[in-house]
Amino acid sequence: MRKILYVIVQYNASLVALLNHYGAVPRACRPYRAKTKGKIERPYRYVRQDFWLARSFRNLDDLNPQFDDWRNQIANPRVHATTGASSTSTSPRRSRR
Repeated sequence: MRKILYVIVQYNASLVALLNHYGAVPRACRPYRAKTKGKIERPYRYVRQDFWLARSFRNLDDLNPQFDDWRNQIANPRVHATTGASSTSTSPRRSRR
């Protein structure tokens, strides 16, 4: 039998006001549950694993050029698995699947 936990979720008041304006309702996802969050979590993991790990910097002035180089040389040219395109290309490529 599964254990069901109930958690009270507090939303940011500005977010709730914006959603009310557009007639939408917020829905909380379970933490650490990628299947309920769609693809929004994946880019953060990519940046964390491919940029932040094993990297050091002294301050923001040192960090920003490192991130720009990584983004322009590694992240942007990478072919997206779903769309088959890179963010630097103008036309989609076929994926190898």
